[in-house]
Amino acid sequence: MEKKEIVNKLNKLEINSDLFMVIGGAALVLQGIKRETGDIDLSCSKDTYDNLNWPKKIGYFGKEIKYFADFEIAPSFYDPSRTDIIEGFKVANLEACYELKLLENKPKDEQVRCKLKSLLEKKK
Repeated sequence: MEKKEIVNKLNKLEINSDLFMVIGGAALVLQGIKRETGDIDLSCSKDTYDNLNWPKKIGYFGKEIKYFADFEIAPSFYDPSRTDIIEGFKVANLEACYELKLLENKPKDEQVRCKLKSLLEKKK
């Protein structure tokens, strides 16, 4: 999914946009770091998560997440103070994106981590 498709899907999501933030690959696409992603990862408060009636599965970090269509959501990385507003949505800022990519530590993301690190160093 490219930026336009992500924004369209977020606009159709039946969750108040104040209650979640976009993280992972979708955040990197919205930030202009990546061109596309396969799904839309979100994070929300524990209360919002508990009230979502979506199916559950075990996610990348071995913790329960909920999913629906192209969306996956969990409360693990919810921190609205570490967001930028893009297209009207809270999106993980570059620092939060970098920290998540470090935690995931996927070999395929080495270039993305380097790019994020470089951008963050230039911001200092």
